[in-house]
Amino acid sequence: MLAVEDDGQQRRYLEELIRGAGHHVLAAETAGAALRLAAARPLDLAVVDVFLPDATACELIPVLRAFRPGLPVVTVTGASNRELELGIRRLGVVCYLAKPIAAAEVLGLLAHLDRRRGGSPGEES
Repeated sequence: MLAVEDDGQQRRYLEELIRGAGHHVLAAETAGAALRLAAARPLDLAVVDVFLPDATACELIPVLRAFRPGLPVVTVTGASNRELELGIRRLGVVCYLAKPIAAAEVLGLLAHLDRRRGGSPGEES
C-alpha cells in the first residue's frame, strides 16, 4: 500500500494504522515521490491526500493508474466540500475521507478491501 500525505504527523498516523492492520506500507510526502514508488513496486492500494505540494489528487491519480491500472485509491482531505468531492469521485476513487481521519474508518475500509480481494493483509505491497 502507498500512503501519500505531505503532513508528517498525518503520514505517520496513516502508516501506523495500515501497519497495525497487518499491511505493508510505503509512504511519500509528494506526488513525485509517490510516482517513483509506484513505478518501482507493486501496489494494491493508494491513500492520497487531495492537496500535495507538487500536485493535486486529480493530477496524481491518473498518472498512478498509468503505472498501476485498476489501482484502488482512497483520498483524504482537510478541505472537503461537495464540488471537490464530486470531482474526486469522478476519478473512481474507492473512498473519499475528510480529515481528521478516524482510525475505525481506515481500519474498516482496509478490512472491507481485504474481504473484497479475498486475501489476507500480509499478501500485498
